[in-house]
Amino acid sequence: MKKRIPSPIFFILAALVILGFCRPAQAWPDAALSVPAMPALQFSLDGNTVYGAALPIPVRLDPNPPSETARFLTRSMLRTEPAALTATFSISYIADGGFDLWGEPCYSFPENAKSAFQAAAAIWGSYLDSSVPITIRACWADLGSSTTLGYAGGGPLHRNFSGAPIADTFYIGALANAMAGVDLDSSSADMHITYNGNASWYYGTDGNTPAGQIDLMSVVLHEIAHGLNFTGSMRVVSGSGSWGYSGFPVIYDTFMRNQDGQALINTALYPNPSSALADVLTSTNVWFHGPFAMAANGGTRVKMYAPSTWVSGSSYSHLDYDTFRNTVNRLMVYAISSGTATHNPGPVTLGLLKDLGWSVTTTDSVDVSIAMTDNPDPTVTGEPLTYAVTVTNNGSGDAGGIIVSLALPAAVIVSSITPSQGQCSGSTPLVCTPGTLPAGESATLLLVVVPVTGGILSSTATLSTVSSNTNLNTTATTTTSVTHPLPAINALNPSSKTRGGSSFTLTVTGGGFATGSVVRWNGENRPTTFVSPTQLSATIDAGDIESSGSAAVTVFNPAPGGGTSPAAEFRITTPAIPIGGGGGGGGGCFIATAAYGSPAQKHVMLLRTFRDQRLLTTGPGRAFVAFYYRTSPPVARFIAGHDGLRAATRAALLPAVGLSGMVLALGWTATLLLLTIAILMGCALTRQVCLTWSVKRCGDQRLMRK
Repeated sequence: MKKRIPSPIFFILAALVILGFCRPAQAWPDAALSVPAMPALQFSLDGNTVYGAALPIPVRLDPNPPSETARFLTRSMLRTEPAALTATFSISYIADGGFDLWGEPCYSFPENAKSAFQAAAAIWGSYLDSSVPITIRACWADLGSSTTLGYAGGGPLHRNFSGAPIADTFYIGALANAMAGVDLDSSSADMHITYNGNASWYYGTDGNTPAGQIDLMSVVLHEIAHGLNFTGSMRVVSGSGSWGYSGFPVIYDTFMRNQDGQALINTALYPNPSSALADVLTSTNVWFHGPFAMAANGGTRVKMYAPSTWVSGSSYSHLDYDTFRNTVNRLMVYAISSGTATHNPGPVTLGLLKDLGWSVTTTDSVDVSIAMTDNPDPTVTGEPLTYAVTVTNNGSGDAGGIIVSLALPAAVIVSSITPSQGQCSGSTPLVCTPGTLPAGESATLLLVVVPVTGGILSSTATLSTVSSNTNLNTTATTTTSVTHPLPAINALNPSSKTRGGSSFTLTVTGGGFATGSVVRWNGENRPTTFVSPTQLSATIDAGDIESSGSAAVTVFNPAPGGGTSPAAEFRITTPAIPIGGGGGGGGGCFIATAAYGSPAQKHVMLLRTFRDQRLLTTGPGRAFVAFYYRTSPPVARFIAGHDGLRAATRAALLPAVGLSGMVLALGWTATLLLLTIAILMGCALTRQVCLTWSVKRCGDQRLMRK
């Protein structure tokens, strides 16, 4: 039998399999990372607006941090960047239980995250010029991924609107609105952005991102850029590349070129759709040929991210990773490193946006100062203290991208926040973004707080601007002297308790209370909790209400200032003695209840059980109980009103308590037998004592007669 020689095809296939498994790892992200599917496209009746077309563009966590943790911060720190123009952002944070555009569940957006979001929006607002507010719906979600930091997209696309520079070309909503000067669709947000709440975020706005944390402000800046049209319509599906909607491109697509400078929307070169277009989109050679971006890139074309494997949302919509990841333009590469901060869009990104049609400013500096006052000073705890923070544009042009951070002492309660323009969020610190200030104009923040602790309170307001600020007055600090007033009590709740009760919480309402206030009971401190400047709560022990009468309740405030309030009376009442009734299971043990102070006291309960189980089961017993009910209530009331009689009665009742316990435990017969034995033994002992005494007495008398 001849040996079968394997076909050459077998060796070829085997080699391909081996090569496939031995291929080195790619430098780009896994295409399976968390990117939502787009909703179905919807067109307006005239076909000039399309919804659900702006693809969700994710930003990833960079597994390869830069060689140095360089910070590319705002122009207020670099002092080399241009001045700002006007653009405002209206941010809607999706509430807990809501959903983003792609059906992802949203959770409560953290306040400190809102501060970072607004600070990032203020930076973009300083560079762009739009008379129409840019609207954003923001979601805080669990994306189920450790590498996807967030994604943005979903805004409407418009073409052939009034003011459109190029016909039959789609512009993303925010850019189209800026060009038209009106909101072309006020019912739709311009962009939808979702962030991964599981990421290790740094919420600060100072750029000092700790190692291992991700600067949220940088990620927000990145995703907003996509919503400004830093994205197009090119896509690769099943080996076929395509672009556009109803045959019309997005403005971003029109600037894209291949290695030879040929347009990717040239259908003679790259049919739409075609595998040829897919090949170029995964060739690592896709370039942006806009004049402003190229000028910012040293006069050369701008390389875009086009890895050899198409990664939905990352490919084509970012600057090339290897070219820009360690430069000032790194904000718009596909991934962001931990431990770094990039608050500067970079000149290439700004040039690219200008090529798309944005009015972008890159000239001039600003002269903005900050001042802060406090009123009144000095003051007392519990009274309103007003901080007035004023930001003034002393320059000759508009100043935008202004951020005010206010660090408040812990010992105050914020009552109200009233900015003259813009908005505020967060608490530690409070961050306000007043927006753009025209030349010579000021913006004021009125912050009303209530001090709750005496001493010297220090508050600091810090000014930062996206534009280069030539004014050195960027920090303002106030110190306020706060003393404790003399406290006053208006009411106690409860204001009385029945003697012999258990411990309870006493609520004291009044005024002038502070965190150091202490409730005193007859001059003795009691554990106190500060609730507000008008309310305290204190724990009163059962031992404080053992005796009838009254207690003096006061509140003490420590220095500085302070003192002890006038006393409020707390009444301790005598238990009510019921009259009549008294059948089995009820009250009726009048004298015992008066003596012991409570019908629930263990000796009273034992006597009641003896009555129900022994006395009321016999005729003589029932007669005795009836006689007791008729005669004992007046006696019980008299005993209850005198502490000495109560003590004496308790002592007198001890034999009855003991006898009742014996009868209940042993029965009448055994108890009587034991008592008889005890009596006989007592008598015998007494007789022996008497005989001994008599013998001794007689002997003494005989001795005396002798």
